Amino acid sequence: MKIVLIQLWHSENMGYTDNMLPKYLAKLGHEVHLITSNGQIYFNSPEYSEVYEDALGGPIVGCGVKKKDGYYLHRLPFYNYCPFKKFVHRFEYFGILGVYEYLEKIKPDIIQTLYINTISSYHAAKYAKDFSVSLFTECHIHKSVFNPKNKLINQIYNNINPFLRKINNQTKYCYAIASDVEQIVRDYYKLPSSKIKLESLGVDTEVFYPALNENEIKEKRKDLGFDDNDIIVIYTGRFTKDKNPHCLANAIEILQHKSLSYKAIFIGSGNSFDNKYLASKKGTTVISFLSTKELAVYYQIANIGVWPRQESTSQLDAMACGLPLILSNKIEALERIDGNGYLYNEDDSEDLAKKIHKMFVSNDIYSFSKKSSEKIKKDYSWLSIAENRIKDYNNTN
Repeated sequence: MKIVLIQLWHSENMGYTDNMLPKYLAKLGHEVHLITSNGQIYFNSPEYSEVYEDALGGPIVGCGVKKKDGYYLHRLPFYNYCPFKKFVHRFEYFGILGVYEYLEKIKPDIIQTLYINTISSYHAAKYAKDFSVSLFTECHIHKSVFNPKNKLINQIYNNINPFLRKINNQTKYCYAIASDVEQIVRDYYKLPSSKIKLESLGVDTEVFYPALNENEIKEKRKDLGFDDNDIIVIYTGRFTKDKNPHCLANAIEILQHKSLSYKAIFIGSGNSFDNKYLASKKGTTVISFLSTKELAVYYQIANIGVWPRQESTSQLDAMACGLPLILSNKIEALERIDGNGYLYNEDDSEDLAKKIHKMFVSNDIYSFSKKSSEKIKKDYSWLSIAENRIKDYNNTN
């Protein structure tokens, strides 16, 4: 089967859907193509140079075709079609140049876009209709991050939006990654429930898995400058306000002032203020963005994963390495901490410090760790997700 995935931006060696799904679809023996722009992830964000450039390189890369992890990566020029400069950083207002013509060249059996309401999805829908090809879409937008401008007006307009209607009419299934995402797809993007499938994001279990034994963990900790008795809490991702890693740094400092051996590793980046703030707190270690393979080692040596705000794919990677989680009480994806973690009162550093300490002294940390890795093996591997997609693709072809 010849499968084309379409993503608005892409950075290599990351752990997102556009890196993992084509890799595992190709492992199942299919010819897989990823069409994307020549922009890195968040390439048009005002914070790109401070937050991402050191790790990913320049925001714009070259166009062309290469083979990567068994699939073909096609980079085409992006273009902006929004007349208002203040909106150009939003993904809704840029597209990939020549998507329709490129699909004519590849002649896919299946098209899978990783968004719903974008100009690239519209061109994919037009091609799907013209050539009787099955179209699938996807949505990753949790309620915790869903805050579009003029939300109510747009929701009403989406009832008659001709471009969205064409996309939805051609869509066989849209994959929503959580129940709150499913609600957004149905209520905001106006796709009928019969066309929505609930399917979580996955984990590359070839990279993320628990350390093999305690001696291995001790050696890795020693190599990275940590003692055996350190209780290591880890956060990975952007150091920006919407993620609020400052809350975790403050919680660790509270525990440090009580002479407790808790330490925190922050892996990622933010602006100069965020980076300096985290590094200034007692008991913290700040590391720039790492590749997925480098990142796995840090999850393996840590004891607890904490994300103070919002859902993140990194939470699943941490679980695969056996980490229990502490997450915000405002998230919707509660299955991520069911039997393997706690919720804390969002933005409350004192409460977060209490939850971190409680997890360790109550010995919940050991049962939670086992539950985390078991949950990933059962429900979240990219291989099983790819197998399910192939079944759906075949059934609608």
